[in-house]
Amino acid sequence: SRSDQSDRLPKRFMKHSGKEIIGVEFSPLLHETATKNLTLFANIKPHLPAIRSILMDAAVYPLPPDNLVVFLFNPFQAEVVATILANLERSFYKQPRQLFIIYLEPMHDQLLAEAPWLERLTQELSHTVYRAIFPV
Repeated sequence: SRSDQSDRLPKRFMKHSGKEIIGVEFSPLLHETATKNLTLFANIKPHLPAIRSILMDAAVYPLPPDNLVVFLFNPFQAEVVATILANLERSFYKQPRQLFIIYLEPMHDQLLAEAPWLERLTQELSHTVYRAIFPV
């Protein structure tokens, strides 16, 4: 099921990620809901890495220099996806590291598929997974 996939995909890539998991929410209501859910989740799964939600526009979020797993659940219009991809590309070339993008319900997947710095690892109806590479 889709719910199972959304639970398993991030776990599969946790070994590649940085020290924490950060959710970026643009909507104050979604941020408040995420914060409440994360508090409950932390009590149930205290052994997992720290997870937090921040209220911010993802298009201007300053990306950390550590290994990065970006998890998108079809959250944006194409223009915002393009901006986020440009930010990720700049960040990757400035600080090379492992960088994966997990894209659920990939409505704008063509933008990722056309990026020469991304390699598609998985393509399903429900999701795609990409890895950053240096173009040849």
